Amino acid sequence: YPTPKGSYVSWHRDTHQYNKSNIIGNIPPAYKLIYYPSLGQQKTDQMGIIAKSQNFIFNSKILDMTYARLAKPKIVSSSRGQFVFLNTALLHKAMNPTLQKGSARLIYSFVREEQLAGYDEEVSKRYKKLI
Repeated sequence: YPTPKGSYVSWHRDTHQYNKSNIIGNIPPAYKLIYYPSLGQQKTDQMGIIAKSQNFIFNSKILDMTYARLAKPKIVSSSRGQFVFLNTALLHKAMNPTLQKGSARLIYSFVREEQLAGYDEEVSKRYKKLI
C-alpha cells in the first residue's frame, strides 16, 4: 500500500539487467494489460509511463533513473473504459495516492508458454513462506 511519503513503487522496469548482473524478469519481456476502474470515484492518476522506453535499454540503474527524471512521463488515470497495454521492459511507476480508500486495478500478464515452466512451484514456495 502507498505510504504518506509517496508511491509504493518508484520508477522501474519489470525486466532489466544492470551492470552485467543476473537478468531480472522475463526474457523476452512479458506484456501486461492493466485496467484502473474508476468505480464511481473521481478520476485519479494511477501510473506514470515513459513511452517507448523499452527501446532504450541501459545497463545501469543510474542511467535508467536519470532517463526517467529527464523524460516526460505519460500519466494513466482511472476510467470506466480505458486500459494500458505495456511491455514489461518499459519504465513505469505507481503514482502517489490521492484517495484515502485506495484504488483497484486489474492486471493480466501475457508470456510465452515456456516462460511458465516452474512458475507454479515458485508461487507455491512463496506462499508457504507466508503461512
